[in-house]
Amino acid sequence: MFKINESVEFKLYLLNTDGQPATGATVTSTVYDESDSSFNNPSVTEIGSTGLYTAAFTPDAAGEWTIVFACSSPVARRAYTIQVGKGVEAAIETKVDNIATKTEQDTSFNSVLADIDSKVTGKQQIAITTEDLNQTAATYDLFTGTTQDVLLESLLIRMPDIAAGGALTSISIQTDDTTPQVLISAADGAVANLTAEAQLAWQNFNAPILIKVGTKVQLTIAGGAHGVAYVCDIVVKTRAVTSGGYLG
Repeated sequence: MFKINESVEFKLYLLNTDGQPATGATVTSTVYDESDSSFNNPSVTEIGSTGLYTAAFTPDAAGEWTIVFACSSPVARRAYTIQVGKGVEAAIETKVDNIATKTEQDTSFNSVLADIDSKVTGKQQIAITTEDLNQTAATYDLFTGTTQDVLLESLLIRMPDIAAGGALTSISIQTDDTTPQVLISAADGAVANLTAEAQLAWQNFNAPILIKVGTKVQLTIAGGAHGVAYVCDIVVKTRAVTSGGYLG
């Protein structure tokens, strides 16, 4: 919970394409106030030669504030949104009021706090689902952006303890955007790579994918069904852009 007229510091860790810290980069920042108007442009300073950059600003009103970091080399853009003077407490009060009106009083106050805390802006979330590759060639929904936008930082799919085969030729995982964001390509998901307990992964903590509310992460089966049950585990790591966002 952030307070009015108190300085708030934000940090951005930049990596080059080779995974090494991006030192000496030119990073800018823009702050947007509770009315979504440009508030100021805090200077961004690198801590030593570590690739870690910081900026600070002082909000002067209650509401939702956002700071956006941007860099052209390496290409990076990241936004952090905070609630100033209100937000979490209000959310807790709303949750408690909702619980009080339910017929079944089976949700404790602690679980309400945990639910709110897991979806606050910038906090890492983990979502898990499964998908059976013993299905006809088609595209199947895995996750959907829910309530608020989220940043998708990584995805992992793990095969069961047998190698894929049958009519299955490949899988791919992508978003359903007009221009899809491909997480696992059909080449990477070729059946030759779907060996027993194999794991295919995508991650980009430096430039995560923005998942808008309603956007889906989908798995495409090419060729046909495996022939017998072939249930894969899929795990994603995300962060809410605005408190309340998650992949459902």
